[in-house]
Amino acid sequence: MTTQINIFSTSEALRHITLNDAHPLHGRIQDLIKSIKKNIEKQDMETLFDNMFMDVYALRGDILKSIFFEKTPTQNTVSEPTVTYNTRQHTALREALPDLQKWQKEIAAHLTADLPEQPLRHLTKPTDAYPTYGSMELLALLPNPRVRYIKKLFDKSLKLEFGIFLSELVLDKRIKMTSKRSDEEVRRFTKKALIEFGAYAIFTEFWYPTEEQIISSAYIQSIKILAAVTSSKHNLGGTRISLDRLYQLTHG
Repeated sequence: MTTQINIFSTSEALRHITLNDAHPLHGRIQDLIKSIKKNIEKQDMETLFDNMFMDVYALRGDILKSIFFEKTPTQNTVSEPTVTYNTRQHTALREALPDLQKWQKEIAAHLTADLPEQPLRHLTKPTDAYPTYGSMELLALLPNPRVRYIKKLFDKSLKLEFGIFLSELVLDKRIKMTSKRSDEEVRRFTKKALIEFGAYAIFTEFWYPTEEQIISSAYIQSIKILAAVTSSKHNLGGTRISLDRLYQLTHG
């Protein structure tokens, strides 16, 4: 069985490793949590994420490699029972998190879904699984706005993953925070990251929500609006980028 990986999200694996002290990367994640605890009281969410960005980027790459080498199929390895948070605090964050996780998973899965001719076949190789950040930065210098936004799409996927992870830490009581701050900062930070992630997925033409999704979700309605604003800003009709071409651009 070929292990499928997703360069746009490792949230499920991240939570699994956090709860599994026997995993080789457990110590790395504990160090990340210690760093968050050390800085979260003196930094707002945006500053905290910006300062930890490269650590989050590198950790995702290591998680993807660990997924590839696991003997058990990934979906069995990372599947956890549905989490029920018993805390009476952080009501807004607790109620928002399931939808944030749902849409992250939906969009990220679509971005690297198997297509008829397997354009992402290279991404099943551990050495090719994760682009260098230098290659992502080069995309931001290219003339086509849709190509430039691939880097933004990738960056927002990391921001969203960080927001979801931080939300889980707060609800698990691993990170101490007032309900007011979890609502006004963590929830809003994560919601904004989701909207940007979804909008840039639409703008780069790798994903588009169904009519049912648009009608049923306020998140998707906001995503669609930002995608339209972004497209209007660049006055673009539609120059598509194939997923195979995306691999070539980011992996040389």
